[in-house]
Amino acid sequence: MGPNNEVITWTPDGKSIVFLSRMHTYNTWFGSLYTISVDGGMPVQFPVPKGGLLSFSPDGKEFAYNRIFRNFRARKRYYGGMAQKIFIHNMQTMDEQQIGDWKGTDTDPMWYKNSIYFISDRDTSRRKNIWSYDLATKEFKQITFFKDYDCSWASLGPNAIVFENGGYLYTLDLPGDKLTKLDISIPNDESLAMPKWVEASKDIVSFGIAPDGERAVFQARGDIFTVPKKSGNTRDLTNTSGVDDKDPAWSPNGKFVAYISDRTGEEEIYLREDKPNSEAIQITHGNKEYLDHMVWSPDSKKILYSDQSFALWYVDIAGKKSVLVDKDSVWAVAGYSWSPDSRYIAYAKHHDNTFTSIYIYSLADSKIHEVTNGYTNDYDPIFDRAGKYLIFLSDRTYNGVIGNFDMEFTNTKTTGIYVATLQADSASPFAPENNEVKVTGQENGASKASQEKKEAKPEKSKDVKIDFEGLGSRAVAVPVESNNIGDLSEAGGNIYYVTFPTEGLSGNASGEESALRSYNLAERKDTEILSPVDGYDLSADGESIMYQSGKTFGIIDSKPAEHKEGDGELNLSNMKMFVNFRQEWTEIFNQAWRLESQFFYSPEMNGVDWEAVKKKYEVMLPYVNNRYDLTGLISNMIGELQNSHTYVGGGYYPEIHQTTTGLLGANYSLDKASGYYRISRIMIGLNTNPNRLSPLTMPGVNVHQGDYILAINNLPVKFPMSIDSVMENTVGTTVSLLVNSKPDLKGAWTVEVNPIKDEYTLRYNDWIVRNRELVDSLSGGKIGYVYLPDMEAA
Repeated sequence: MGPNNEVITWTPDGKSIVFLSRMHTYNTWFGSLYTISVDGGMPVQFPVPKGGLLSFSPDGKEFAYNRIFRNFRARKRYYGGMAQKIFIHNMQTMDEQQIGDWKGTDTDPMWYKNSIYFISDRDTSRRKNIWSYDLATKEFKQITFFKDYDCSWASLGPNAIVFENGGYLYTLDLPGDKLTKLDISIPNDESLAMPKWVEASKDIVSFGIAPDGERAVFQARGDIFTVPKKSGNTRDLTNTSGVDDKDPAWSPNGKFVAYISDRTGEEEIYLREDKPNSEAIQITHGNKEYLDHMVWSPDSKKILYSDQSFALWYVDIAGKKSVLVDKDSVWAVAGYSWSPDSRYIAYAKHHDNTFTSIYIYSLADSKIHEVTNGYTNDYDPIFDRAGKYLIFLSDRTYNGVIGNFDMEFTNTKTTGIYVATLQADSASPFAPENNEVKVTGQENGASKASQEKKEAKPEKSKDVKIDFEGLGSRAVAVPVESNNIGDLSEAGGNIYYVTFPTEGLSGNASGEESALRSYNLAERKDTEILSPVDGYDLSADGESIMYQSGKTFGIIDSKPAEHKEGDGELNLSNMKMFVNFRQEWTEIFNQAWRLESQFFYSPEMNGVDWEAVKKKYEVMLPYVNNRYDLTGLISNMIGELQNSHTYVGGGYYPEIHQTTTGLLGANYSLDKASGYYRISRIMIGLNTNPNRLSPLTMPGVNVHQGDYILAINNLPVKFPMSIDSVMENTVGTTVSLLVNSKPDLKGAWTVEVNPIKDEYTLRYNDWIVRNRELVDSLSGGKIGYVYLPDMEAA
């Protein structure tokens, strides 16, 4: 909703500044108007509960204002409950009247003589223009007639209005309504747009491991990097500021790194060798969709990938031809894998009931075989490397949990790991075992051969045989506890997987950490390898694991053994790239446009000519000088879709070093006679909740409503000094308050308090409690007050 404190105007006498702030609000959707004397002191709230932009009448007895402030919102042609209206407030009678009844936006009121000028989208094009309202005749008149861009941030001077439209400033002379476009040039060195070296390691998005575990590959800030396990150089393989290169995957034979790039304007798959100045080899052509999650075939001849149309494809590297495997009707195909002989593809696809089933596609005859039946949610299938098993995840454990406050229940930790034998005559990996007595003296006999067979690692199969009939019914559960499980892989008879904590509205609800684990089929043993973990990748040879734990990336041995964060940590200090910001901003702008064109819920783009919108706004790209400019430009472009919840965020902004102010959870008033500040109200907190602490009500703090604050940390606090100015940089410290029940040092006492950084949740609690008490009092205890806190953590 914009900055927390924003200057709006001057009072007519020029002695005070009017500003908008959310400092005392219990709801971040609105703020209040305050005045602050140019001589200092504490802010005084305006005589209206909510406010936005404001303009005084020439005699200072009335003002025109918005109750709602949403001028930083870029959504166009808005009719909803936050649409701004203009009200005239009489400061003597406290009466208010609304100007007109337009259902859209009326904002930026500017009171000039007997007219109120304002910005409105009430014309036929629904474009925000300057209008006027005659207070005598009650007539509206359109003053400007811009068609391409909205007018914004209008400000009234003595005899003119200045405003912005399409990146230019205009003046509107008063009276006469003469419009002038200003030609303003501000020479500067554009320091925020200058190319410079940046640390790409701060912007890692995805990662992978080389087939032998000797190097790692990263996607970071739109480039593809490779980093050595221990010794060697770090390489930026793509080195492009104006292109988004993503999702790298190393071929099993180690020759190529595959990645997705939008260098043509659309996403395609490319290959590069891990060598300096290697050339990009384009593998796919003519694609119009967003691509995702490439998986190499074990023979390094094909790549599986999915796209935004919910299709699953594989592309032949030599022929550069893509083949459609299957298409989902509900969501993108996510979990898919190759058989060890590269002849089959396993994947999950939705049924109409939204559950996913496991399917296997045969490359030899292009046939699709359904493995599971859709009665359970089955997904993330993989083959073991010996070609004996199909391993997958399934939500088959209901694990109902009853809430503490009502009898409603939910289901958590429902996922298990399941193994199906690919051959009908193969025994279950969990078939009954029978220990026999070992006969001595037969070193070369059957007993030794049997023992060696038992201890030998599974070997890779050259030709996988699958008996499809009854395949799903041959599945058995791996004997590990059901949990929140994902990221299956297998090597050497070990099934690797990650368990995740249960998430609630307030975050981690189970108090657990995510963990990388391994289950050994031969030993039937489950081992925790690393915790916490945010992701991992298993090398093609099965000998190494690359992991992420927080900001740490490392490579460790894949043998089931306990490791800790930091083991095998990679040195990422040389992941640097020279960024041309103007090229990067152009890429971000284009990608923001493409994201909406591909993923917006309405294929008709709400009736907007989306190509024309791009052309209209990209003409301003050359004038972008920092990330704030870019975000504003993209926001206004997306705002043309006239849709809510289409926000722009992220990116690197110019650093602004803010000073925090310690807060005491109270309102103050000035005792003009003494110059001291009196505590006019102490917020009712909930001191058992760390987010709703009320510092002045903590045990042992002897402070009451009506007391005076005479000094803070031994510094006397009197007008024109303010309490806030003395409380700067006190968050996280203990503050000494000298207080008294009267504005006098005699009899004063000292208390120690811990200020808080933000009062929003405290004032929110105070508002709820006082409402409850008011309803109870007015109804004589007959009416209950129930407040529903929306879909968020309370």
